[in-house]
Amino acid sequence: MRYLSFFVLPLVFLCGCSSSSFNSTTPAPRAPDSEGRLHSFPDTPSGYDREGIKRRAPWESWGLHRDLDGAPIRNGLILEGDSLVEAGRLQEGLERYLAARADRMPGVVRDSLMIRIASVYLKLDEPRKSLDMLSDYFRATERSEDSVDSRFSLLFAYAFGRQGEIDQSLAWFSRANRLSAGRGEVSTVAEQGVRLFLRVLPDDKFYPLSRSWNSDSFVRELHGNEARRRALPDYREPSQDYAVRFWELAPGDLRQWQVASSQPDGTPIGVLLPLTGRFAKLGASAKRGIELALLGQQVEGEFTPSIQDTAGDEVIADAGLRELLAAGELPVVVGPLLSDVAQSVARLAKEQRVPLLSFSKRSYFETGAGVYRLGPTVETQIDSLVEAVYRRKNILRYGIVAPQTEAGEHYAEVFRNKLIELNLDLVYDTRYTPGDDTSLAAIAAELEESPIEAIFFPDSLTQASRFFGNFPRWKREQMPLLGLAQWDNEQELAQSRTVMEGSIFVSPFFSQSDREIIQKFLTSYKNKFGHRPDFLAAQSFDAVTMIVAALRRHQSEGIPLSQALSEIDIYEGLTGSITVRPDGELSRRFAVVELHQGRLREVPLKNSLAAIGSMSVIK
Repeated sequence: MRYLSFFVLPLVFLCGCSSSSFNSTTPAPRAPDSEGRLHSFPDTPSGYDREGIKRRAPWESWGLHRDLDGAPIRNGLILEGDSLVEAGRLQEGLERYLAARADRMPGVVRDSLMIRIASVYLKLDEPRKSLDMLSDYFRATERSEDSVDSRFSLLFAYAFGRQGEIDQSLAWFSRANRLSAGRGEVSTVAEQGVRLFLRVLPDDKFYPLSRSWNSDSFVRELHGNEARRRALPDYREPSQDYAVRFWELAPGDLRQWQVASSQPDGTPIGVLLPLTGRFAKLGASAKRGIELALLGQQVEGEFTPSIQDTAGDEVIADAGLRELLAAGELPVVVGPLLSDVAQSVARLAKEQRVPLLSFSKRSYFETGAGVYRLGPTVETQIDSLVEAVYRRKNILRYGIVAPQTEAGEHYAEVFRNKLIELNLDLVYDTRYTPGDDTSLAAIAAELEESPIEAIFFPDSLTQASRFFGNFPRWKREQMPLLGLAQWDNEQELAQSRTVMEGSIFVSPFFSQSDREIIQKFLTSYKNKFGHRPDFLAAQSFDAVTMIVAALRRHQSEGIPLSQALSEIDIYEGLTGSITVRPDGELSRRFAVVELHQGRLREVPLKNSLAAIGSMSVIK
């Protein structure tokens, strides 16, 4: 057990807590009135009911003039204190409570007095005194946290919340819910307390809770609901100090946003993206691509995105998918964007048998059984690179110079396998220590007189320019350096154009292409959003365009969506030529570009694949 200067609940009990799902029929918190009857608390601010009478605090679940067992109290000071507190004269009521002789009272009456004193301290906005008094009392009576019932747990929860101690507050709320078995008034008050408390937390305090509270189903579900509320367009991060009297905030209709988001006008397309947290910019870019695709591909209202914010978190993403499924029929889900999150959601999608098109770029991401993947994997990049260099440049002899890292070994292995597939020669293969310019210079000296026609260098553009700078100009012209999509950075490339002249690399979205489809997309995107699109926007556009085409066939011909997707022969998209393999992998041939006379130009394939069908873009 851990103790501070007041009674602190250890957080180890959190695993295995009972679950409490929020539904639209949850009543407002209720508490006994002075006659012991139950009455509802209206959702009004500032602590008053609709008649202007002071209402009781949400944690005050005991009857006025009664002890915690419901029996009438006969102590005159406590009775007088109750009447004063009920009238809003808190300080006078507290004085009566403090004057009562607790040491002469039976146990249940003494508990009833102590919870009243702590409650008034909190209502007077002195949470530290409330916590100190309770801690001293429980220690004096030699009772551990296991003896704290649900009513004291609620008071601890609200007091710790007012102190700004987030984990302790959530732990006590969870305990109150667990002790009430997720039912009844205490559970209802605990649930609303957590929802209101989470609402006032700033983003940097809120989002990390998804991992630390993953094992507590009660808090996890409520956290997921709040995360999705924060994904709404009109959400504004709380600006006030989060240690506020959060229980006095008017909750309003806490379910209104959920109802609205679960009733799309057209056929829903589920979307899972990180729209808050540190990956929010990436998610926002993908979301814009999806919006543009739907506007350009459909009759108005034909398809509607049902978007859930993953916050870049596996738990929140899983909860988001479950909510999408609970809202009604869901033909397909697009996303998630991040590989770790996609891995988790894919398992759930398979269990629930809902088609999922993810953007994972991990090589080991498992597709099939309704799970598809459209991401720039190492395999698709190297396949595109070698095919373009071999077919267009007729280069037959290759070398590999890779960093001595796990990633470097993986890149080298995939490149070797591709050379074997095409019966091309690998005549040089070595490793270097990252950041060691001396070893790069030594390798360059070895290669200066070699017959190698191209070098694959799977490292950053900065490292590539340092390596290539060791060669004389005539050698750089004869032996281009080959790289992956991480070189596709205009700002970095501008700093090393001279050294990198002749280099060839993968461009997942080559915006300088003269292809009409790309130029129309650039114009449409900039007209709508005011800036140029990036790869994530273009990739999302491709994904949804393919999904819409498949959904139309699914609806008009009655064939399974998986069949409609698999029968897409070749789709000439913004991010390359895409085909759907039987295993659910979306094979993609990316654009490959070379730096020629200081400018980038596409290296076309000989026998390039013709586009099948057409793709509409917003005018």
